[in-house]
Amino acid sequence: MSFALHLRLTIVLQVKIIAGKLRHPNVVRYYSSFAHNDCLYIIMELIEGASLQDHFNALLEKGETSLDENRIWKIFVQVGDCVEQNS
Repeated sequence: MSFALHLRLTIVLQVKIIAGKLRHPNVVRYYSSFAHNDCLYIIMELIEGASLQDHFNALLEKGETSLDENRIWKIFVQVGDCVEQNS
């Protein structure tokens, strides 16, 4: 087994362990993952609406090259809430 394949399989295992424990409305639901032909595939919940790329493109169109501190704090609080609920 090549090092790259071993690394991918290790990542798959870690993702399964971590994602299997997270349950929160602001976290995309993880279903499964696998390696095939030296590629890592992650199967997760479909989220309707704009993609993350669309969100960042909209920020760039407004001339914003980064998230403002208020938005970062909102994200941080949501992440903390998720961690607390899943501890």
